[in-house]
Amino acid sequence: MSDTVCLVCAVSKVNKMKKNFNIKTAVLLIIILFCFDTIKAKSIKSRLEKPSLGFSDSRIDTIHSISQQISNFKDQRVAAISLAQLADNVWSKDADYARSLFTISISKLSVDKKNEEREIARRKNAFLEVTALIAKNDPIWAKDLINGFAEEFGGSANVNLEIADRLLKDDSKRAAEFAAQSLQNEYTENFVRFLKNLRQQNEAEANQLFLQVISVFPHQRRVDANQFAMLGTYLFSSPFINSQDFQSVSLTRIGNIMFPNIAVSLPNISPNLVREYIRNAVIVIHRPSNEQNQRESKYALGYLLIPKAQEFAPDLVGAIGGAMASLTPEISLEMTNEDAFKYHNKTNSVTPSERIEEIEKIADSHTRDQLFLDIVFQSWRQNDFQTARIAAAKIENTSIKNELETLILFGEARVLIKNGEIHLGQATQIAEKLPVSSEKCLLWLGIAAEKQSRKLQATAELNSAQMTASRLNDQNTPFLLLFISGQMSEDDNFQSNTVLNEAINSFNRFENLTQSSLMRKISLEPLNLRFNLSVSGVNLDFQKNFEKVIVGREEEGLQIIESLKNESLKGQAFVILAKSLLSKVKNKPMKVDEIVVRVGEDGIRKSAVKKIMPAYPKESLQKKSKGVAVAEIQYDGNGDVSEVKILESPDSATGESVAKAMQQWKFKPSRMNDKAISIRGKVTFYFVIDAKGVGRVENPKQFQ
Repeated sequence: MSDTVCLVCAVSKVNKMKKNFNIKTAVLLIIILFCFDTIKAKSIKSRLEKPSLGFSDSRIDTIHSISQQISNFKDQRVAAISLAQLADNVWSKDADYARSLFTISISKLSVDKKNEEREIARRKNAFLEVTALIAKNDPIWAKDLINGFAEEFGGSANVNLEIADRLLKDDSKRAAEFAAQSLQNEYTENFVRFLKNLRQQNEAEANQLFLQVISVFPHQRRVDANQFAMLGTYLFSSPFINSQDFQSVSLTRIGNIMFPNIAVSLPNISPNLVREYIRNAVIVIHRPSNEQNQRESKYALGYLLIPKAQEFAPDLVGAIGGAMASLTPEISLEMTNEDAFKYHNKTNSVTPSERIEEIEKIADSHTRDQLFLDIVFQSWRQNDFQTARIAAAKIENTSIKNELETLILFGEARVLIKNGEIHLGQATQIAEKLPVSSEKCLLWLGIAAEKQSRKLQATAELNSAQMTASRLNDQNTPFLLLFISGQMSEDDNFQSNTVLNEAINSFNRFENLTQSSLMRKISLEPLNLRFNLSVSGVNLDFQKNFEKVIVGREEEGLQIIESLKNESLKGQAFVILAKSLLSKVKNKPMKVDEIVVRVGEDGIRKSAVKKIMPAYPKESLQKKSKGVAVAEIQYDGNGDVSEVKILESPDSATGESVAKAMQQWKFKPSRMNDKAISIRGKVTFYFVIDAKGVGRVENPKQFQ
């Protein structure tokens, strides 16, 4: 049994008993691991006590102090996430110590019986954050964890997709791998949203994954035509949606059902993708269903895809028609009437002024205000401030009208800033007009950022931003002040420190504060709209801005962090400090007196005192991936594997399996002239599938 599986079992058992984890539990986990692997357990135990990051100055003590302080946080979920973030940064310097930090992190994912429902939700979020960071560095370990906890968190399909979401920013290829993993169990409705986000980073990977999901979809236990139509929004959209708004979906009434509007083909879409989608849609439509709404949805899907087939796959038009004909006797007569699709076939030909005139005829003032507010929102998003101002003026709710006036002025100034130096004077005039608000402060910061990018004076704007932020009393205040401190640090350390202290005091006034909100919410029930206040050149991300003020002043930084009361922010700050320290450390060096000797595979295998055979991954068996895998490994003077590099493998999963197995090998210590030496060489395995489809991993014949 592997260490990871042991860990998952231990954690799962304790969770089922509803017991909290603590430091004693970490020791218990070490004892459990000890039973299966004495050498590895001793190594982990020693590393929990003190890291060995390959350097011997005060930085090692600071890293150790950081890990201890995080581990002692009252909020175990915050401690788990912060330790995992620390481990992620440490990994490239010392993977073994990083593993021990990840192990402690996992041990803290317990549930408080006093508030179980809320705690389970928080625990799930922490588990996803921790596992995503593990997946960046050791995907096999992450998959083991997912298998161990998936049932508790809604099934492995959902968990794998949520892990993929978290990986997307840093590693789109690995994110796609975990998303594909989710398809082995079931399709989840958020998959198309992930696909669209993936396409923004890696279109080829997204297209390949799209082909995979549409081929899997028709063969699920239950096939939902609405969900398949939602998948179609990867290729098609609505005439009422801006083509740049890639995530939005418009629902239109067709007969008695609401259905995704897929009237318009998106630009630059591969004809092959459309053809494959239509081909699989025919299979979906043909699948029998006992539900009336599903039969009608399948008919609607076929109707909407006929013009697509005529353009991209003429040979499939007949197949769609045949599938629809088989449904006709089982659906309402209304659905077979052309009039059922009148709203879907309608184009967006109504102008904003015509809409305003129509709204003015409505008797109910609350309804009028709602519809005018919607026009303001849509126009504002498209930078059509003239229409937004006309609609806003017709709203009778005074408080909302005043808020919209500020937002419209802010939007106009934001566009002026983006258009460059020549318009900064006009933007400044607008900023001066606005009342004290986040919008006013953000405009000053946007103007300052634009001036700095063009090497112009920005001090006056930063001072104006600071004065505005100091007069605010909302949860954006500390984040604004921290950003201002970072901007000032480039020219005036004294003032930067003053603003930083003000930011820390402001953070301490708010509880449960984790991030800023660059959104202005305007509500007129049941309408809840969120206006995005982001400004070019202004990023209120806590980690990014704290890193800017901490670089070069790490010793002072430790005292600043310890003055923070909020454990979530404190954990992030500790990780940033550790990252800054680690950036000054080279990767774990080889001992000066240690020599590397290359030997043949026979020498490597004869020196091994502990051998672990790779497992045959299920996904590789399913894909019938077979062949040779070759790993180049190096072990140090103590006989511990220090490096594994996969040179060749049938696929990525088999390569990862070989790497995981080789990391667990143990060797006789080697010496030369009474000095410890490292040994390097290659090891070969064969992944074989017999006539019955059974897979096994074999050593080369001479080593069997």
